[in-house]
Amino acid sequence: MKERKRRFNLYFNTNSNLKKEYNLRRHYETKHPKLADLQGEDRKQKIEALKKQLVSQQGVFEKRRKESEACTIASYRIANLVAKSACPFIDGEFVKDCMLEACDVICPEAKDAFKNIITKQVKVTYFSAALDESTDNTDTAQLSIFIRGVTGTCQVYQELAALVPLYGRTTGFEIFNAFKTAVENLNLPWSKLSAVTTDGAPSMVGETNGFIGHLKRHLGPDQAAELKHYHCIIHQEALCGKHLQFKEIMDFVVSAVNFIRARSLNHREFQYFLEDISAAYGDVIYHTEVRWLSRGNVLKRFFALRNEIKLFLEQKGKDTLLNLKLQGKKIDLPLKGNLTHFPTCQEAFAHKNYNWSRHSCVLEDLKLAFSARFGQFRNEQATLQLLADPFSVDTETVPGELQLEIIELNCSTAMRTKHREMPLLEFYQSLDREQFPNLFANAQKWISMFGSTYICEQMFSLMKLNKSPLRTRLTDENLQAVLRLATTSLEPDINQLVSERRCNISH
Repeated sequence: MKERKRRFNLYFNTNSNLKKEYNLRRHYETKHPKLADLQGEDRKQKIEALKKQLVSQQGVFEKRRKESEACTIASYRIANLVAKSACPFIDGEFVKDCMLEACDVICPEAKDAFKNIITKQVKVTYFSAALDESTDNTDTAQLSIFIRGVTGTCQVYQELAALVPLYGRTTGFEIFNAFKTAVENLNLPWSKLSAVTTDGAPSMVGETNGFIGHLKRHLGPDQAAELKHYHCIIHQEALCGKHLQFKEIMDFVVSAVNFIRARSLNHREFQYFLEDISAAYGDVIYHTEVRWLSRGNVLKRFFALRNEIKLFLEQKGKDTLLNLKLQGKKIDLPLKGNLTHFPTCQEAFAHKNYNWSRHSCVLEDLKLAFSARFGQFRNEQATLQLLADPFSVDTETVPGELQLEIIELNCSTAMRTKHREMPLLEFYQSLDREQFPNLFANAQKWISMFGSTYICEQMFSLMKLNKSPLRTRLTDENLQAVLRLATTSLEPDINQLVSERRCNISH
């Protein structure tokens, strides 16, 4: 028989190098005279029996190979789960030991071996970047670079492009070099870069020596003029919140929280007290100035437990003028007293005779702070309105290449119904690329943009969990690999990984 384009001797289970028919016949008649006498059905039955014998022999090795491949696939999947859950590497060994114990009972021949994992690459039409920098537990500056890409079918992917350790200075030049290396390693064309989102640090936003300045000089004047750069909208909101100092209120709140939590006896008694009266929350939380949302969370929790805190402080003999402390100083400015958008004030001061003028100055300062910031988004209001609702924009105000497509879109009742019933991303995914090419490309470009660096802050929280004080020797390469798996939405191509590696069962 022929196997892989070579003649195979079924009787001796060897390959035959004889090619000419005469040589094969002579070999067959001289070496296998008993088989030469077989004719008709006897000959066919003998050949089939020899074939089954060959397949059975090969099946021993094939079964072993499939078992090894299955074990390798299982090890990849387990390693993926360990990395996504941000667990220490030693937890992987613990899972392995547990599986080995289970396998000893269920399938003793199965073993596991954990290895690295890679992901499939996705081709994007436009992409944007979000950058932020923080320090880990070893005081190493870590620059996180996230890429948000949109494919040709308007599918959105957000992935960690790189986590770059900056051992020296963290100037705009070092940040730009790290970003440039990350983009080139991913083979992303610079012409597809639509926007960059950072915080407001001078090393990031500086037009001369900052990251943005270096990036624009690298892109050239034409593309630099079209590049969008945004200051994280959540960071701007946090900066506006700093105008609401409420020093007298915060001093009292922080003092009360510290009195409760700084002493273990007070803390235990306060927790038991809240448990006995079935309070809405089981504890108060500390205020941390560096955390953007800490002030609001602390005040919200403190206000929710204000009655319980007052009773507890009275038991401890502390000052209980809680309502007066939370009101702050009096400011004589006119205020209408409309509390529609202030639900906490509605709950705290239900009586109508409260003097609201004391808070008007604070609101005026907050209004000025909001006016000074978010200018970038206000300038893009018309474009964002076009993206959010192309049916409500004035055709004369949109760019010329989009006007005919907007008119045609407004004339389509079916598309108007889809826009009303579908999520915005699904609506643009359903657009006909040939009928609305410019509108679809414009949507791709704007959908690819980051509005904040919140995803970077989430990653830094995971970094603190992984590179904890007990794991400070975790290398930068392993830290980046773990965080990439923990933050990715892509699934690893395990079948490709297994096909590229030789699968051997460990003993």
